[in-house]
Amino acid sequence: MFSSLEFDLQDFSLVKKRCSPIQTYPLNTVIESDNTTFFQNDEQQIIAGSTIILRCIDNYEYDPTSHGSLIIQCQNDGSWTSMPNCRCK
Repeated sequence: MFSSLEFDLQDFSLVKKRCSPIQTYPLNTVIESDNTTFFQNDEQQIIAGSTIILRCIDNYEYDPTSHGSLIIQCQNDGSWTSMPNCRCK
């Protein structure tokens, strides 16, 4: 049988961290996700695991030497994964 303290600790671990809305996206990218307004206007909805899909604008391509990905994700610590770079083709 669990004590009430054990239940409280279990419930606490289920609370997901939130990420702040992204104010500035990388140069030469556009948001591909359908939920753009959702992520830009409602910080309460950006929980760990939320993703935003970016794409490079015309005449640019993903730079494989960048440390980011075109899919960025809200992490469990409340930060976003690294942003990508797009370079001229």
